[in-house]
Amino acid sequence: MFTIICMTRSYQRAGVKWLWELYEQKCGGIIADEMGLGKTIQIIAYLAAFHYSRVRDTQNRYRGLGPVLIVCPSTLLHQWVHEFHQWWPEFRVAVLHESGSFQGKKGHQLIHKMGTTAAGILITSYANILIHYNTLVSYQWHYFILDEGHKIRNPDAQITTACKSFRTPHRLILSGSPMQNNLRELWSLFDFVFPGKLGTLPTFMEYFAIPITRGGYANANPIEVQTAYKCACILRDTIKKYLIRRIKSEQNVVLQLPTKNEQVLFCRLTKVQKYIYKEYLKSQQCKDILKGSTQVFVGLINLRKICNHPDLFTDWSQYQPEYNENPLEVSQYGYSKRSGKMIVLETLLKIWYKQNNRCLLFTQSKQMLNILEQFLIKHNYSYLKMDGTTSIASRQGLVSQFNTDASIFVFLLTTRVGGLGINLIGANRVLIFDPDWNPSTDMQARERAWRIGQTKNVTIYRLLTSGTIEEKIYHRQIFKQFLTNRILQDPKQRRFFKSNDLHELFRYDDDNNDSGDDHERTETSILLAGTNSEINLKEKYDKRKRNKNARFEGQRVPNLTKIDSKISTNQQEIENNIDKEKDDYVLSKLFKKSVVHSALQHDTIIDHSINDHVFIETEAHRYAEEAVKALRNSAQDCYSAESGIPNWGARNIQHIRRFGSRTNKDIINQNDDDDDDRPSSSSSSSIVRKSNPQISSASSNLLKDIRERKREQSDFIVHTNRQSIENDEENHTNDEGLKLIRELKDYLKIGTSIHGKATTGEIIDHFQNRLNGKPGLIPKFKSLLKQIANLERTPSGIGYWILKEEFREI
Repeated sequence: MFTIICMTRSYQRAGVKWLWELYEQKCGGIIADEMGLGKTIQIIAYLAAFHYSRVRDTQNRYRGLGPVLIVCPSTLLHQWVHEFHQWWPEFRVAVLHESGSFQGKKGHQLIHKMGTTAAGILITSYANILIHYNTLVSYQWHYFILDEGHKIRNPDAQITTACKSFRTPHRLILSGSPMQNNLRELWSLFDFVFPGKLGTLPTFMEYFAIPITRGGYANANPIEVQTAYKCACILRDTIKKYLIRRIKSEQNVVLQLPTKNEQVLFCRLTKVQKYIYKEYLKSQQCKDILKGSTQVFVGLINLRKICNHPDLFTDWSQYQPEYNENPLEVSQYGYSKRSGKMIVLETLLKIWYKQNNRCLLFTQSKQMLNILEQFLIKHNYSYLKMDGTTSIASRQGLVSQFNTDASIFVFLLTTRVGGLGINLIGANRVLIFDPDWNPSTDMQARERAWRIGQTKNVTIYRLLTSGTIEEKIYHRQIFKQFLTNRILQDPKQRRFFKSNDLHELFRYDDDNNDSGDDHERTETSILLAGTNSEINLKEKYDKRKRNKNARFEGQRVPNLTKIDSKISTNQQEIENNIDKEKDDYVLSKLFKKSVVHSALQHDTIIDHSINDHVFIETEAHRYAEEAVKALRNSAQDCYSAESGIPNWGARNIQHIRRFGSRTNKDIINQNDDDDDDRPSSSSSSSIVRKSNPQISSASSNLLKDIRERKREQSDFIVHTNRQSIENDEENHTNDEGLKLIRELKDYLKIGTSIHGKATTGEIIDHFQNRLNGKPGLIPKFKSLLKQIANLERTPSGIGYWILKEEFREI
């Protein structure tokens, strides 16, 4: 035991202590350390210490550690086994997977053996949780641990419902990215480790998720900005005892990691790509998407294919050779000169190969992976490949082969398979060929090389085509990253770009660069003005021309610029300077070939936090107090419900047996008896019936009140003595909604410019003053509008809200 503790680093020992504190509080938690800081080792060290201590747990019949169930992505199954054998071989570890400890139908026997063994560690995949759910849920697991636990970020997903239904006294999540797209995901993770801590989902969304997200937009008003800040502070303080997060930049004194340089290269489309891209934007399919008659994802996928390589979208056999091109090469599928990013890739790989660097090459799709593979074969680059078709049993072997065999130049991977948890420190260059909507997906891929054990400086390049859908995706990545930082790091974050606009996605913004004017800036560089993230490629190119092959220790060194005479004696600093010169050389070569439009320093963007000093203190403070009160009341509703029932207020997409047959039978029978009372928004959770109906179905109740009050009296703006209203505050809230719905109805009947109908913009303009200072009323306003009016579109695509028939005479 003493050995394993000595081998861990100080922050990892602090993590083990934190896990023990969670145990004493009888609650779960999330280890959200940045990728590559050794979350797996912290869990193994904690489990070993718990087992070694022989402590008596009142909720466990074993002395010390009882049975443990660990769930992880399939790629990491054997890595977990390897780490257990290396760090604490005394544990009995088994893998519940076709590539692991059993064959055929022996899974039930393995589950029984490990589920009844003290300190028995059963490791399985998320897919196998569903396959063997009925057997696994029937055992009392001492610890239930989810590695890459953001897999349960969707509260309504089947795997989320299954994981939350295990009756275990201790639950833990390991995730370097606990929040990837929105705050709803963070709620789902906390609903697993500490049910009720963040209240019900409707309350959390109304008082925290919506205000915090809205305050992050560049066009947010001062009240929304300050309200977002206040709510983010409250949320951060609420979760900080149950979520631990350390990042590499803070721990580098301990880790002694080499430097990391991450840059975004904006590539030009080729003439062929540009023509196809513009023609598709003019197509009938895009017009149908903008009208709302076709799924938007179809168009987004097609645009991304064109950005990667036009052959993914068009018939490549029809292209004609130009500028002395080889006709045979031009007619081949995946011809590199038709893709702007592949031209950049060719230059990068050529330089890195000469510099003896090794590269991880990530792409999103299997189709693009095949094109890249043919490209590597043509240029005689040695490579390995791993994608979804690679068997689970062989993946760890490929990882080990790449890390130990220096002759392999490129590891070709799909982002979803190769970006999760694996260790690829054999590479010191990472190239992300195309961006993902989810920023954590690209972050996971990036962190495969820059982690504990890496001895070389690491450079990461992200390739984006300027002015296209890829640049829009990158904007949303930055916005989501700022939103995550607002909760997990500093509530004061830079506000970035306006709320989503479908028309903006289906637009090409690089027309002004057709003339070849390199001084035109990309949309991204304009949005990020003031962060000092833009790299002056022309300056680097001119500087290299002036200092080509500078002398170093009496010799002319290729690709080396002039070095200051005051050379540091620090070897690490010298290596860093040389690597920086190499990176500058790469950028200058790309600029010379005119294949890169511009470049940004990604780390500078994310780390540069411009604090918003727009304070409307009183109003924001009032709303923050309301949010705290709502969260407290909502949490009490959760605690009074059946212990451990998952998905407070979320929609379960199918019935699933919970907590063993006896408990489940009671819940199902209760639901069967109360069908009329069961809300439609939840098919399996009894907690919704106990939560405040004015939160979960506010608009429906308001409409009911309107009809009742209309029958009693003609004036809408009065208080009633109905028994369902319990206190004056709730009465006031309900009357506020009644006033609003009356004003909405009257406006749509007689106040519009076109009789009986109005556009969304006209409604917003009319009610702007009415909603200012009341952010909690905005979600209710939207819901009421949808309840009393229909949105109908004209043939030209203009949408009008028209009052429903039943409300025209109220």
